[in-house]
Amino acid sequence: MSNQIKVIVALLKIVEEGSSVRMLKHLKLSYTEIADLIEQNIINGNLVEKDAEIVLTENGASFLNENRHLVKETDKSKWIEPDYKNKIKKIARDDVFLPSKKELSFLKKLP
Repeated sequence: MSNQIKVIVALLKIVEEGSSVRMLKHLKLSYTEIADLIEQNIINGNLVEKDAEIVLTENGASFLNENRHLVKETDKSKWIEPDYKNKIKKIARDDVFLPSKKELSFLKKLP
């Protein structure tokens, strides 16, 4: 049952973001199974067909928000933070950057 919920959450996330069904294909679903899953979620009230588009309903949005943790986050900006402490200022193309030994943290001896 948990795998079925994961698949439904993945589908709802795809509809919300307007992205590709690649994630569902990665979960080993065929295109026929994806179409059946969409139809099932329209019947259950999670999705609705509106102006030749499939749109998330309020019921589907609340289900997605409750179970979003079951699907891996794919937006890298949400789980990878920039490393500002090691950022250097921009230099001219022909300049060579030579840091001091104090700035090179990987040269410090381990205890």
